[in-house]
Amino acid sequence: MIIGSGDIAKAIADLDRNDVTFFASGVSDSKETNTDNFKREEELLKKQPKDTHLVYMSSLSLYYSTESTPYLLHKKKMEAFVKSSFKSYTIVRIGNISWGNNPKTLLNYFTFCIKNDLPLKVIETYRHIIDIDEFRYWIKLVRVGEQEEMNIPGKMVWVPALVDSLTKDFGK
Repeated sequence: MIIGSGDIAKAIADLDRNDVTFFASGVSDSKETNTDNFKREEELLKKQPKDTHLVYMSSLSLYYSTESTPYLLHKKKMEAFVKSSFKSYTIVRIGNISWGNNPKTLLNYFTFCIKNDLPLKVIETYRHIIDIDEFRYWIKLVRVGEQEEMNIPGKMVWVPALVDSLTKDFGK
């Protein structure tokens, strides 16, 4: 069963199985501050069957962020809930996805701003970008019946170089 309908859920739609609950309906915007969105995810997660293997989508930013944002606090809370409530689970931590239509993802945000000649905020930092093939590869390796954490970093990129590359791609 796949919970969610966004870019992550669509990427694994054909991997759906009866013995796994893929929870891909969480807060995906690391800038999120609306407590209603955090509460929605928490309530939905609590409703999931505890007798099937749960695959929870989390974030690599838990490791590299230097500030304690509402998003990071929420992800830590949800991971702790998964560990304490599900007999069998895989917590999947990913960076920024390179596919899909979510305007809040790093690449889509930069692309939108560049295409529309809008100002964009570029931080001098590294970020992890994962492509759909690598993501799907690792999701296929989920082991039902285990209690595991899976970090899928993808490729580490220097954000200013990424923006320069995208700008050149769009002839700007």
